[in-house]
Amino acid sequence: MISQNILDAALGGLLHDIGKMGQRTLTRSDLTEQEKYMTPVHKVGYHTHLHAGYTSRFLQDILKQDSKFEAAVSSHHLNPPLNPPLSGYIQDADRLAAQIDRDDDIGDTDQATGEKSSFQQVRLNSIFSEIDFGQNRKDSKFRLSTLSSSSSPETGLPVSSKKEAAEEYAGLYQQLIDEILAEPEGLSSRDRHSFDRILGLLYEYASLVPASTYEGDRTFVSLYDHSKLTAAIGSCYAASDSDCFRLLEFDISGIQNFIFQVTEGGQQKTGIAKALRGRSLFISLVTDFIVHAYLHAFGMTQANILFSTGGGALLLLPDTEDYDRKLKATSQQLLRDLFDIFHTDITYVYASIRVTRDEFIRFKPDKAIELKSILEGEKTRKFSEIAESELFHEEPSTQKLCPLCEHVFTTQDICPICDIITRLSDFFVKNDDLYVVFSYSGQPELDDKDGVTFDVGPASFSLVNTKGLESLHDSFSYVETINRSRLGLTRYIANDVPLYPNGKSLRIQNFEEIAKLAPEANWGDPKLAILKMDVDNLGAIFAYGLPRETRSISKFLTLSRLMEVFFGKQLPEICQDVSLAVNPDLDSATDTMFYIDYAGGDDLVIIGPAAGILRLADEIHSKFLEFTHNENLTISGGVFIQRPQEPVRFGIQKAEGQLELSKSMPDKNSLTLLSTSIPFSQYHGLLQTVDACRGDIRENRISRTNFYRLMSVLDVDDFNEFSRRVPVLLYSLSRTVQDPGCRNHWVREISAIRSPEDMPALRRLVLIMKLAIMETREE
Repeated sequence: MISQNILDAALGGLLHDIGKMGQRTLTRSDLTEQEKYMTPVHKVGYHTHLHAGYTSRFLQDILKQDSKFEAAVSSHHLNPPLNPPLSGYIQDADRLAAQIDRDDDIGDTDQATGEKSSFQQVRLNSIFSEIDFGQNRKDSKFRLSTLSSSSSPETGLPVSSKKEAAEEYAGLYQQLIDEILAEPEGLSSRDRHSFDRILGLLYEYASLVPASTYEGDRTFVSLYDHSKLTAAIGSCYAASDSDCFRLLEFDISGIQNFIFQVTEGGQQKTGIAKALRGRSLFISLVTDFIVHAYLHAFGMTQANILFSTGGGALLLLPDTEDYDRKLKATSQQLLRDLFDIFHTDITYVYASIRVTRDEFIRFKPDKAIELKSILEGEKTRKFSEIAESELFHEEPSTQKLCPLCEHVFTTQDICPICDIITRLSDFFVKNDDLYVVFSYSGQPELDDKDGVTFDVGPASFSLVNTKGLESLHDSFSYVETINRSRLGLTRYIANDVPLYPNGKSLRIQNFEEIAKLAPEANWGDPKLAILKMDVDNLGAIFAYGLPRETRSISKFLTLSRLMEVFFGKQLPEICQDVSLAVNPDLDSATDTMFYIDYAGGDDLVIIGPAAGILRLADEIHSKFLEFTHNENLTISGGVFIQRPQEPVRFGIQKAEGQLELSKSMPDKNSLTLLSTSIPFSQYHGLLQTVDACRGDIRENRISRTNFYRLMSVLDVDDFNEFSRRVPVLLYSLSRTVQDPGCRNHWVREISAIRSPEDMPALRRLVLIMKLAIMETREE
């Protein structure tokens, strides 16, 4: 239960700087004298920090807040602020989140004409351009827009005139106001619903708005991230007299084994695609359930989630006297409930440290490393907190294994876990507007058409549609919105899959159908491929990538969130674009040929037609570089190609092995397939050569049979063996390839391999030929 004083502190933190958007819609201040009362007065007589006056206007005119709350929030730059203790919480939290008295927006004044600075023209820099390990990087900026309509940051973004920049802000700000005014009952009540709605609105409208413009051309933290962190810190101050905080981090183990814990073949084949997709979604929801359980125990809002991925999270919690007791009690309850459901398959470890105010001012990497070190140590003590008799083996009540996972004994058709996963997957496909609600005091009753509930001990989480959400009447504890900004946290879950009309509904296509989405006439025999990718050196990026002198927790939050935007929001768009490029005739119901099994904070697993997957890997790398504009941030991948009838779970393991080969390359930043690693800098050219070879075969400049024979002869690992074969190769080319251009091309390629040092080039050549053969068919 969130107390009113904590909710007020959280809501005040979210709204304290909302006036910055209003003020930036104007080229000249129009504050009234009453509104200026909320702004500090410089020693020579003019007002500074005018945005506080616009916050006052917004709270009064748009949100219809009472004067006491409005004054406490708007006066956070006054010394002392009005209406303590709430104003004090917000002021201290704002200063801490902004790295203590940075003179933020000091140019935001009414001196002389009221046009002293050009803060309206400043646009948010990409935090990625700050990452520096010595490679090339470019400054880039985001256009001012909503998050849902955003694109990648741009280099050389033209600077709008002051008037044009103000008009851009006016359009964005008015959209925000219109949404608020459209609320049936308004947002004047300072309750949980108002907080959830404001949080969702700020994510949509303030994620690309600079929090501060005093840095001029070097502003990296968004208004959303700064406001959310201010709300988190203010909540902690409202809950505790301590000037310290607690950081709690947890990490779920067993994810990969659990996701791919499905049995393929025979009668289960048609349900595998659904099961895999549902398991990935299920793990994300379990992670969020743990996150919100801790928030509930300490009475905090979702603002206190610093970051959360599909397998772990970092929370900011108050340093209360009973912190250790609550932490232990909540953790033991969660661990016991998870054990009752998953036994040893899924669990988590956690670690917590105290951080001082000073350590928060300049975020210390040594504190993050300390936290990670404790967490790693806890991984050797899994289940130690609940190690009692129930951990020992018990005879099952039945000898019947679940036919889908072949892991759990059950008396039903399938085990309870596979059943809930299947229902979650079905519900996800059949509904566009989706929410996740978390209940820690009673379990909701939902119609099957409106939601799917999973009980975890005395608590639960539910995936619901709009009707299901309305039927609950705010009886839940927390809410998230999936793939759009509406209520509470916004979670982008990139698990799009190819769908097929099934009567009045849709079903997930099976893997044999997916393999055929790349037309055989254009791309050869239908093969399935699994792509596994992740960002290189992510731990080092977070620990050491940002300059020490400007490092802050706000920047880390922005960095984490933008990673989620790429892998959660942009990835499905990339998949759709590549799908249409490979097969322009895709059915409208199947706008993608790719099955996104998992896409988390920095990694992904995608299954699709082999030809499509090969081009998708290239496009993901290209779009990631376009998103970051920074060669210090790279991504590596592994691809495994198989027949669609073969078990996908084994293919994913093989793809993991190929990814490890890419990671072992000196500079990483590579893709490995067929055990041959190609730097991404060469991969696009390799695909172009594959296409040229396909053209040679299709245009009969070389027969597919002769091309295959040539590849077979070249496919050797020993240079001496290759040298012995060269004369035969050249003679064969002169006899069997009549087209002089094609023949001369292959003579040049073979002749270029002159020493053992050229063997990597030979392996790349053989890889090209194998792919060209795969992507053509025998006529």
